[in-house]
Amino acid sequence: MPDLSAKAFDLESKSTEPAVPPKGRQIADNLLKRSNNLVNAMTKALNANSQNEPSYVRQRREAEEADKVYRVSVRKLDRQRLGLEERIEEVLKTLQRWEVERLRAVKTGQFILSTPERIP
Repeated sequence: MPDLSAKAFDLESKSTEPAVPPKGRQIADNLLKRSNNLVNAMTKALNANSQNEPSYVRQRREAEEADKVYRVSVRKLDRQRLGLEERIEEVLKTLQRWEVERLRAVKTGQFILSTPERIP
């Protein structure tokens, strides 16, 4: 009887047949890609809703955060507006004081004419 055990366990000989047929390999690759896409979609969904809160609760929280940022911005802008109004008021008071001084000088004759003294 021939010795089959040597041939059955010969690991050094190279097999020319692939372990998985090409069509089966394509199916396996497609299945792997699809399952990977599913895993990615599930991961994104879980990360987006990591606290397992309903969407209306999350949207309410985001709206309150946006409202808080808006209120802070409005207060800052209002402070800037008030500062500008105060500065304009100071400038207008200075201009008014200068105008009063000019009119006083004109009434008392304490001014220098920039025009020649010859008036026809």
